[in-house]
Amino acid sequence: MSGDPEYDRLAGWAAILAGIGGFVYSVAFIIGVAGALQNWIGNLGIVVGILLILIYLGRLIILSPTNLLVAGLAGLTGFILSPVFYIGLGLWLRIRANL
Repeated sequence: MSGDPEYDRLAGWAAILAGIGGFVYSVAFIIGVAGALQNWIGNLGIVVGILLILIYLGRLIILSPTNLLVAGLAGLTGFILSPVFYIGLGLWLRIRANL
């Protein structure tokens, strides 16, 4: 605890983001290796997981959300890659449910 409530709040959210990134990476890796998931969805899940962890590290080390590296990673992951991954995963699950 730094004594600065703003820093502590940001560090808490960043830790949650890293946890989600680790979870997405782990699940995508395990399912991709098992061969149950389509190859591109598994690979994209691994990339999304790694990027979420990099965003966490960027926020932890750089601390400025306006930094181009942190903002670029967050924009790429949050607005492009994550939605594509979750839509692809949802479509794959829907197809698997209908079999």
